[in-house]
Amino acid sequence: MYWQNKRILVLGYGITGKSMISYLRRKRAIVYIYDDKLGFSYPDSSIWENKDAVFQLTEADIDMLAVSPGFAPTHPVVSHFVNKSIPTIGDIEIAYIDRGKNDWIAITGTNGKTTTTMLIDHLLRKLGENSQTFGNIGVPVLDAVEFEGIPVVEVSSFQLEYAPTFKPHIGVFLNLTPDHLNRHGDMQGYFLAKMRMFLNQNSDDFAIFNGDDEWANKGKTMVSSSVVMFSPSGKDADIVAREQKIYVRDNLLWDLTGNTRFLYPPYLEDLLGALGALIALGYEDKLREITSDVLDDFVFARHRMEEVATIGGVIFINDSKATNVASTIAAIKGFEGSKLLLILGGSRKDTSYDKLAEEIKRLGVKYVALIGDTSPDIKNSLDKVGYKHYEHVATLEDAVRLLWSKSQPGDIILLSPACASFDMFNNYKHRGDTFVEIVNRLAKEYD
Repeated sequence: MYWQNKRILVLGYGITGKSMISYLRRKRAIVYIYDDKLGFSYPDSSIWENKDAVFQLTEADIDMLAVSPGFAPTHPVVSHFVNKSIPTIGDIEIAYIDRGKNDWIAITGTNGKTTTTMLIDHLLRKLGENSQTFGNIGVPVLDAVEFEGIPVVEVSSFQLEYAPTFKPHIGVFLNLTPDHLNRHGDMQGYFLAKMRMFLNQNSDDFAIFNGDDEWANKGKTMVSSSVVMFSPSGKDADIVAREQKIYVRDNLLWDLTGNTRFLYPPYLEDLLGALGALIALGYEDKLREITSDVLDDFVFARHRMEEVATIGGVIFINDSKATNVASTIAAIKGFEGSKLLLILGGSRKDTSYDKLAEEIKRLGVKYVALIGDTSPDIKNSLDKVGYKHYEHVATLEDAVRLLWSKSQPGDIILLSPACASFDMFNNYKHRGDTFVEIVNRLAKEYD
């Protein structure tokens, strides 16, 4: 076994860290553990030492680091051992090494990764293939090692920093908008982190790029793999959407007329990215045969434009997964501004909210409730464009009740924060679940 007797320091004791610890122990590795909150643990010990004990290890004690994606390369423990020339890997790298097959389908980008990953898996199953989603969606990527089918994995820029030899057969690059700049430094750094997914590909592999995204267009010039382009706006590309129809090299593939979910711009982009992956695999004719009816029973992930309830004619929508400006802009463009009441704010990511404010003003959004650490930043951006229909409140419940008081039948109250959630919640799921609970309480009061 490759890992047997390897001395490995696992960083992180969360979901990813625990999955690596369990897997490496099964492979008879000698596993040390470090966690920022819990401290440091020696192999075969249940005792947590002071976390500074990790620095007592030398390059003679450790063969490699297995790093959870939450640990940036600049983290003191990571940089300490990297400076000692200790290799760093993550769960994707471990799974790729042990699976030993060039059959991975990997999806990256700022927005839409989860939906695209789920769509690829859904369509492969409809085509009679055995597939499974792995990664941030919920199934640990290390479970892909023994999977007898096609692994479809959602890949973040954080994970790619620790996947030096990973080579997907199909790589999908959806888009790139400002996000995680506090980790990557600037957009160029963020872009290069995403492009790591394509570094090891060759001409037998495929790179799927969004022709409507400036960074994706830059990326297509940097790969050695075969490129497939898609365009939601109908620009010249291999796969395009025009007048509610999808064409592959000018040949009609699917008619989406009446399928309103996938005509919504963000989901249309996700669908075209998914179709690009399947067409690269040679399924174009079969996709034409099964028609777009196969989308009818597709179930979107929670916290992504999730319709929660209608109370007194007012629709409440949970888009808690919108943790950056581009995601929220895409969301609000799908609504009539004069009927939209919006909840914004959360924890900081070193992001400008000026473009979002401009879009809110242009659309004529009815009212905005601001919450969280970024409230002053968003307020400043709204003030710049002369938008005055906003109010700062202390909690998410206060925001819901404020907007409910200002709504009327036919309006939409949308949680689409444009920010991370860590100032007030454990994660975006916790924030979305809290929103759903608040709305459900409001519904009972209304009844």
